Amino acid sequence: MPGFEASQWSGIVAPKKYARPDHRQLNGEINAALADAKFRGRISDLGSAVLTGSPADFEKLIADEIEKWAR
Repeated sequence: MPGFEASQWSGIVAPKKYARPDHRQLNGEINAALADAKFRGRISDLGSAVLTGSPADFEKLIADEIEKWAR
């Protein structure tokens, strides 16, 4: 189908009421783990790509996906 593209992604979410300082710390710890070369290599071996970012980046990804698939 022309113009059709589907992909799969996964992420870690926390309740919206989760305290912001804790949210930033959790995100930092996850990004640090994902920066580990051995861990990234294992993810790559499984056929996936590692993307890191902020909670705002992930919120935007989710919003973009909802908009895309709503059409």
